[in-house]
Amino acid sequence: MSNELLDTFDRFGEAFQQNPFPFYDAMRATSPAWFHAPSNMYFITSYEHVNAVVKNPTVFSSEYGVSANEPPQPHIAEQIAEIKKKGWVRPATLMTVDPPNHTRYRATVAKAFNARVIAALRPALEIIVEEALDALDYSQPVNVKKLFSEPVPVKVIIKALNMPIEDAANVKRWSDDTTAGIGSRLSDERAIEAAHGVVELQQFMHDEIQKRIANPTDDVISMLVKADLPLPETDAQGNTTRMLTL
Repeated sequence: MSNELLDTFDRFGEAFQQNPFPFYDAMRATSPAWFHAPSNMYFITSYEHVNAVVKNPTVFSSEYGVSANEPPQPHIAEQIAEIKKKGWVRPATLMTVDPPNHTRYRATVAKAFNARVIAALRPALEIIVEEALDALDYSQPVNVKKLFSEPVPVKVIIKALNMPIEDAANVKRWSDDTTAGIGSRLSDERAIEAAHGVVELQQFMHDEIQKRIANPTDDVISMLVKADLPLPETDAQGNTTRMLTL
């Protein structure tokens, strides 16, 4: 049964997406580092080996490598390349760099999210959560994901970054566009739509950063821009963008 699962393995297939655990069991039974030739990827599926990987960035880098999504067809890739020209090359973030740059990024972001900053945000964040809970109709089944789990984090991040609440819908859409291709197979139309969204988010964050450079405040974006360990603008853009998409 293990071999049958792996012989037909498709990392974007519905069977794996809906329930990956039988596939992980089969991989573990076959090899500690199971290689999938069609995607040129190794799958590490045991705690022991995953722990060893994440603790050894010299051998196992966090930098961009094999794509987490299925590459688009050449004609779609050309269209996406043209769209990307309207934005910036996507900078590395905390999730895609190794030490010593990772250490520098962490130190910078930590200064913007210290205990004092978080404590100051707490009253406003409590109001956001309370308003969302009060708006629920408890007389009938509630779609918690749609009415709470999705909008509340977006509003919290917008508040933390001191951006207009009116931008919430766009921020949610841009967040979905930025992560759309991770672990999924996109239609041509969705891939193009997502590319437009990523560029829109880059342009939006560029404008926000320029505002803080001209008129710094005490918000998180300003702290990232003027941190003691100065970040290039693209680094600040990359990390603030990442905050919007987590």
